[in-house]
Amino acid sequence: WTATEGLETRRRIHYWLTSALLNGTFNSRPDEVLDDARDEINASSGQFPLEQIHRRMRGRGKVVYFSEDVLDTLLEETTYRSQKSFLLLSLLHFGEAVRHGRDYQQDHVFPQALLEKDTLVEEYGFDEPTARRYEESAGHIANLQLLTEEENARKREMEFETWIQTRTETYRETHCIPDDEDLYRLENFPQFVEEREELIRERVIETFEEFR
Repeated sequence: WTATEGLETRRRIHYWLTSALLNGTFNSRPDEVLDDARDEINASSGQFPLEQIHRRMRGRGKVVYFSEDVLDTLLEETTYRSQKSFLLLSLLHFGEAVRHGRDYQQDHVFPQALLEKDTLVEEYGFDEPTARRYEESAGHIANLQLLTEEENARKREMEFETWIQTRTETYRETHCIPDDEDLYRLENFPQFVEEREELIRERVIETFEEFR
């Protein structure tokens, strides 16, 4: 599980599955796609045959590398309720995507309860149109992160202001949390979402570029 060969195999499998799912490779003739992948895996005597599978996919007219146009659409449309949100967030942990025996949960960076319209109006003095926009943006992909059950439980035990200020540099880098502490203020939530969305975009592009 932790051997170098095993880690590299999981990276290659993770890349293939995420790129295939995010590019919609299985949207048409999925049985043929899986048959091709299975044939190449069975014929391989070494590492996961990513290049050979891609060659078969291209022969069927499939997009095999991650499209930046697809990414832009995903970042615009993916929310907490979207089927692809967990998958997209997993790319921020590429290379260490799985901790054996750990379950991951989607968490709102700025807590959902904090961004409820009534809370913003009654407790923080926001006007209703602004509060409504905040509430509608609460589930945006740039306000979501993957945490283990233990991490999520610890976060819920803390006030948001305390939690966000105690994140380490490594944590912020892993989760693409902006370094600018002014963005952690509630009134700057829209700017936080905008900045983190760009950081996520840059990370995903960099991750997939490695396999081109």
